[in-house]
Amino acid sequence: CRTQLLTLETTHESITLTSEYALHHGKLGHAASIVNLWRECFYKATKDQKLAFLYFANDVIQKSKPDGYDFLTPFHGIFPDVIEGAWREADQEMRDKISATL
Repeated sequence: CRTQLLTLETTHESITLTSEYALHHGKLGHAASIVNLWRECFYKATKDQKLAFLYFANDVIQKSKPDGYDFLTPFHGIFPDVIEGAWREADQEMRDKISATL
């Protein structure tokens, strides 16, 4: 999953493919591990990549809830710090995109 996250882009295709990969492994009980890896990669990402990471998190959370393998709980514990950090370094255009995602 590390490779998929490190190559994540803001395109719909990239978000969807990476999300599906994570959801598959979430079904196997690895949601918390994936979120920890996501956090590690997020902090190393460029400003533009961080938006892709937020899109990915949103997609995974939305798609995992109906199937019962919840990514919300592990993301809940890290999101306040992640969003605050992304917000601080974002320009207005990026802030508008972050706000739309939340």
